[in-house]
Amino acid sequence: SAQNLRMLDGGELHFGLANASVTLPAVSGLEPFEKQFPVRAVISLHASVNLFVALEDSDLSDFSDFTGKRVAVGPAGGGWDSFTRPILAAHGVNYSDIRPVYEGQSNAMTMLTDRIVDAVQVAGSIPHAPILAASATHKLQYVEFDEASLDTLRAQYPTIQKYMIPGGTYEGMDADFWAVDAGTCQLIVRADADPDFVYLIVKTIYENRAMMAELVRHGAEITPERAAMDIGIPYHEGSLRYFEEIGILNPETDGTIETLLPDL
Repeated sequence: SAQNLRMLDGGELHFGLANASVTLPAVSGLEPFEKQFPVRAVISLHASVNLFVALEDSDLSDFSDFTGKRVAVGPAGGGWDSFTRPILAAHGVNYSDIRPVYEGQSNAMTMLTDRIVDAVQVAGSIPHAPILAASATHKLQYVEFDEASLDTLRAQYPTIQKYMIPGGTYEGMDADFWAVDAGTCQLIVRADADPDFVYLIVKTIYENRAMMAELVRHGAEITPERAAMDIGIPYHEGSLRYFEEIGILNPETDGTIETLLPDL
């Protein structure tokens, strides 16, 4: 996500995918970004569901057990700290309490099964492929999020919200499980992109969402309720024109940022 934002800013990409929790500090000029990035959302695509996973025979069943543990928190430079830090802080854990390991999630799950790390943060659309692969050979447990803490987190961070994973999605997850949409995946573009071109792109995606759902499971999340959802990222004027035309534009989704990330 962070790399896509920088490449858009540098003119190396016309469009990119980014997690909204990473885009928000970029467009706001907040850490870890050194300036305001002139990018806009085109359309909101699917949830990026966050889980912390440990081996079943470990003593990591709760966030209070994380102290001193080696926790894989995401790829270096990927921007995951933008949502990892507040999620952990909402559950009483700071980075100074753990031994953070920066690694991509597929490699991190291998490190978990090899017992090199104690827990792994996985994020993306469900079902997460790294969890499916690891659970084929190892018994896993999933660290429970606190629903009240998630509600408090949502009030502070517009891009982070609760997400219920249906029971049975993963081996060992028999009941419905509260997880976190740690930042909806959005298609993003430079703010100075041609509005007519952006209008055509969003129109094509939205009108072919049924076909996309047949190709990839999370394509089904491109719905009237989610496509123009207001999570603090300003939409491009070409997108706003299309959303208003088809009647799915929220009154609040006016292209402005109402809430900026608080300091951590």
